[in-house]
Amino acid sequence: MGKGINRLNGGEMGLKLIRREFAGDWRLCLTLLLVLSLGVGFRTVNFGDKPFWHWDEQYTLLRASGYTSAEADRDLLPGRVVSVADFRKYLKPSPEKGAAGTIFGLATEEPQHPPLYFLLTRFWQQRFGTSKLALRTLPLLFNLLTLPALYWLCWELFALPLVGWLAMALYAVSPIMLEFAHFIRPYSLFLLLAVLASAIFLRSLKYPTRLGWSLYAVTLAVSFYTQLLTGLVAIAHGTYVLLTERGRLTKAARGYLLAAIAAIGLVSPWLWVIGQNLLVSQRTLQWLTLPSDFWQVVGYGINNVNRGLVLWHFRDDSSILDVVLIIPVGILISYAFYFLCRHAPWRAGSFILILLGISFCRFPGRSAGGGTRWINYRYFLICYVGIEIAIAYLLAAKLTAEIKANQSGVWSLIAVTLLFVGAISSGIGAVGETVWGPSAYEKPLVSLVTRSDRPLVIKECSDCVFYDKLYYPVIFNPGTHLLILEDAKSLVIPAGFATVFLYSPSDALLSELDRRNISYQSIYNFNYEIAKFELSLYKLDLKQR
Repeated sequence: MGKGINRLNGGEMGLKLIRREFAGDWRLCLTLLLVLSLGVGFRTVNFGDKPFWHWDEQYTLLRASGYTSAEADRDLLPGRVVSVADFRKYLKPSPEKGAAGTIFGLATEEPQHPPLYFLLTRFWQQRFGTSKLALRTLPLLFNLLTLPALYWLCWELFALPLVGWLAMALYAVSPIMLEFAHFIRPYSLFLLLAVLASAIFLRSLKYPTRLGWSLYAVTLAVSFYTQLLTGLVAIAHGTYVLLTERGRLTKAARGYLLAAIAAIGLVSPWLWVIGQNLLVSQRTLQWLTLPSDFWQVVGYGINNVNRGLVLWHFRDDSSILDVVLIIPVGILISYAFYFLCRHAPWRAGSFILILLGISFCRFPGRSAGGGTRWINYRYFLICYVGIEIAIAYLLAAKLTAEIKANQSGVWSLIAVTLLFVGAISSGIGAVGETVWGPSAYEKPLVSLVTRSDRPLVIKECSDCVFYDKLYYPVIFNPGTHLLILEDAKSLVIPAGFATVFLYSPSDALLSELDRRNISYQSIYNFNYEIAKFELSLYKLDLKQR
């Protein structure tokens, strides 16, 4: 690490000069304010009209409702025609179950998900309604509150306002942060609390007080009740204390140790729940250990890095654009961390590297050689924040030098280009019909079904649980009905429906239709190669029955 602020800016006089010149450079101020305004504005555009993403968002609503998936499975049996209203019962808060039902459902079926966010979602629904606009306002609020928390963290690291402003601007127009501003899952709240806990942690190290460490312990505990990945944040903080205090039990080390013990004590009830239901968690998370093809992991990795700064999630398999963009993006990120190591205060640089490193290398063992968990970028949100802070520090140093020299050079061009490419990319995502790449099929699929007269959608599901049943009917209009089949031979087409669709039928089901001389035609097909996800929609010719 370099000698930090003094080396880079010439001591206190240099720091005062930076603040004065930054305040006086109206072009830079205007650019940052414009970018921040665009980032905030994009978060509020069209976000109430976008469809729910696959299973996850709607499963949040099931958990918040207080029902368990086992209860829903008993009501929604294969062979029975059910309406959208039958499903939507499980996506709204149950007055009979109450908040205790929410906690019980998570504890017994998904203990790896702490209950705080789901309880907040339940209370939010009861207060503001169950529309998509109301539901997505809650994660949007947490996403926006992360902006001042990020500025505070940058201030504690560098004590330079320009770093904080640039970091907020990068965060505001980051395409991936725009996605999570609308995502009805705990990640936006977790990121807010993780950034806030880190800022409080650094502040408490500089000015150790009982109040400061108590606030840190509470924030860490609240974060843990939101997302178990908080444990990695706490480990990173402990590693940083061990490094900076050189293994000595100093006042700062004792403060952290006592705060961490207090936080563990506060979260011990849920730790006990996890321990009691550990096999349930392991069974639920088995999909994370599924092996992935090496080049699939590489492709996702390139795309995930790009989307953090410049690339909207058009599709994960937009490989040509990915490869073109990863070269300048990769060079910028690499140089930012090189510059951080060479010139930043060593404590600030060490903190970012430790936090990012532990968050990235969080999964040992089987997954290290590749696995589904490595391609799910929602688990790397802290890493994105670390990258944004490193780039913000690099740009702040270079822009400061250009301001002092009274010139607009290459770094001004790089900063403006980076911010406005991110803004344009986020703008495309904001006005788009969907948020997530895989959900690109939702609009045309829904349109085909909802504009039909008295539609029935038939779906095969031999070993169907509510998680599998949930997604497909709720995206259709209230007049849509669904029939779950255990196997092809159990097909019975009920009367009373003018239009019958087959959702991704198996070859066995199509063969059964041929055997019965029932005509059908494929009217929609979607193939999402990199994710190995394919679906189709067939329409039966009822006149031939």
